[in-house]
Amino acid sequence: MTSARLDQNIEKFIFACINSVEQLEILLLLRARKELESDTITQELRTTSSSVEKRLSDLMRKNLVTMREDNGKRIYVYAPANYSDTMDQLSALYASHRVSVINLIFSKPSDALTGFSDAFRFKE
Repeated sequence: MTSARLDQNIEKFIFACINSVEQLEILLLLRARKELESDTITQELRTTSSSVEKRLSDLMRKNLVTMREDNGKRIYVYAPANYSDTMDQLSALYASHRVSVINLIFSKPSDALTGFSDAFRFKE
């Protein structure tokens, strides 16, 4: 399966909401566990806490994750209200066609590159 054959809703979701494989894996981990502390996510994915915090902040801005405090600890909660079906499909697709999903994520232009190229656009 190539990214050209991925469902259009999945492609739109990835282009709109997912900036990295790590971010997708954080979202899928939260989907499986419903809620986790950032330290647990860091340990599970074997990454850095600063990277996890950055990804979680972005997921909160996109209304895919919420955060609550419990005894001074931040608990992140899986909450993709408008994307529940899409997340179910994406989870299954990532399990069966991981490379296609990863290729699609990497084919997405980075925000920094897009911002740089926009600086050279002619304005009317």
